[in-house]
Amino acid sequence: MKKRWTEDEDDYLKYFVFSGDSTIKDAAELLEKTPAAVSARLTELRKIDQSVQYLHRRWTEKEDNYLKANYLKYDAKILAKNLGRTVESVKSRKAQLKLSLVRPVTKHKEIIVALANKGYYRKEIARFLNIDEKSLATFLRLNKIHCDYVPTSERTKDLKKGINNDSKNRKWKNK
Repeated sequence: MKKRWTEDEDDYLKYFVFSGDSTIKDAAELLEKTPAAVSARLTELRKIDQSVQYLHRRWTEKEDNYLKANYLKYDAKILAKNLGRTVESVKSRKAQLKLSLVRPVTKHKEIIVALANKGYYRKEIARFLNIDEKSLATFLRLNKIHCDYVPTSERTKDLKKGINNDSKNRKWKNK
């Protein structure tokens, strides 16, 4: 037979969530209930009283270090799975730690604009800066920067001339 929740137990749960000091497992042990029962009761309390917060587990130094070391390698979904947290929690923590993803293309904006204005093709700029051509194309489109594709007549499997040695032979549009 299920034991009914007392008002004192409900008050403890409200305080427990507010303080965020322990886990549901700790609360369950103290109240002599199962973790599932505690979680279900918290859900019920939230329906009755909107002031009952969600349980926000505090971030440990180890989790912060993992996030700092891996936020450039993995997306938030993978990080969340590896840390046992929600995607939104990971995104929020990244913002708090000021961990922003600077795309490799964005770092080279001035160089890209200068090369595009000199008449270099997208493929040449991407190769010179060692960035993905599709990323460059997206960057150009979003920043409204005009940069030509390699004309069909000049296309080969690989561009024969690189950015450093073809400036003498090309007819530039924007001299």
